[in-house]
Amino acid sequence: MNFKLFTTRCRLGLALLGATVLLGGAALHAQNATVDPTDTQVFTLRAGWNAIDLRVDPLDPTPGVVFAHVPVDKVATYFPLETPVEFIQNPTEKPWKSRGWNAWFAPALPESAISDLFAIGGGHCYLVHSTAPATLSVVGAVIQRRVRWQADSYNFVGFPVDPVSPPTFQAWFAGSTNHQSTQRTIVYTLGANDTWQPVSNPGATVIQPGAAYWVFCEGDSDYQGPLDVSAPTGVENAMDFGSTTETLDLQIINNLFNPDGVTLQLDPTNSLPLSYQQRTLSLGQIVSVSFTDAASFGSLESGAKLQLRLTLDRAGMTQTNGAAVITVRDDVGSLIRIPVTGQLP
Repeated sequence: MNFKLFTTRCRLGLALLGATVLLGGAALHAQNATVDPTDTQVFTLRAGWNAIDLRVDPLDPTPGVVFAHVPVDKVATYFPLETPVEFIQNPTEKPWKSRGWNAWFAPALPESAISDLFAIGGGHCYLVHSTAPATLSVVGAVIQRRVRWQADSYNFVGFPVDPVSPPTFQAWFAGSTNHQSTQRTIVYTLGANDTWQPVSNPGATVIQPGAAYWVFCEGDSDYQGPLDVSAPTGVENAMDFGSTTETLDLQIINNLFNPDGVTLQLDPTNSLPLSYQQRTLSLGQIVSVSFTDAASFGSLESGAKLQLRLTLDRAGMTQTNGAAVITVRDDVGSLIRIPVTGQLP
């Protein structure tokens, strides 16, 4: 789903385009209902404004459906423009009136007539206003999209971190000089008073899972965190064996300047029987290892690359369509989830 299309300011065009995208998205989910690995992402909303990082693609992206059971009345998101963001507006200042923003207003609000955000998509960050404390649960397909940093600009982003042991901002950006500066504040977090607060001590401030921040990027960067995990299968950060492909490669690179331990876990293992190739140190042979539990690959040296070849055993599949998630963890606190799908011929 191409959400950049929503940035046009032609109101009639937006209405027609929104209807088209919603219908297309609904049809896509209907076709892949038994294929895409799904999960529920839970957010604890406070009364007022919240900045969230959505990492599932809602089964029904209609804003009125996504926020149907919570007291949310306003939602806004930012689509980057060519002009860098240098000044960060607080939510109470209604930044969505500026170019690059799209917003949804609940039908009960008079502003609902000017809503121009017609779908809520995973891989994006949102400002969400709740009239009371609430728990927002979003059911959707697991996705993992790469951050596309806009150079010399603040970027509205979130991070794939382990909720059990999340890293500090300093640890997360230790491998990138583009996100470190003594001249300006690099990270802003949304405070309880609905204002963006500077993160003045990144070495002591922990990244919150599911939270969105404004983060400055100095110069061009493709930094994705301590680990750069990619699955070159034509679908961004997803692995699809389809009905005929037997092997796919998962690539993991250590972006840090020091070694970083890497562990992978497949869940559920009975949906997609996968194995990976591993070279034995004693004999120098390559053996196939069944991917049935967490697999540790030790420490990757700085800049080292782990190329993992995965094989799907279709003879072991118990259903026509299979779906699973590979969770990649490291010593720093990354938690990157790669959706995997496969079908019988």
